[in-house]
Amino acid sequence: MCLAAVPVLDHNPILLSTLGLLLIAIGTGGLKPCIAAFGAEQFRLPEQRELLRYFFSVFYFTINLGGFVGMVVTPIMKKAVSCFGDDTCYVLGFGFPAALMLLSI
Repeated sequence: MCLAAVPVLDHNPILLSTLGLLLIAIGTGGLKPCIAAFGAEQFRLPEQRELLRYFFSVFYFTINLGGFVGMVVTPIMKKAVSCFGDDTCYVLGFGFPAALMLLSI
């Protein structure tokens, strides 16, 4: 999706946006259900039941906090910076989260 936002490239933005959304859907659908299960598997039950509850509370909070921050910060970055002669910078709005995702690997 980041490449679809660059206006100087000669490409079909609808095709690239659709491909980006498809890759995001596959990645999220394949990864998100497994993360909580793999995290919970690290605890020994019944002696660590309280730690398991704490893990799920912190896990749920951080996942939702990350989504909230992304929903707030991305539009601000898109609007605050101008690039390629436009008033908005979709490249930064999509590129910054993509760069953070690459750093997390």
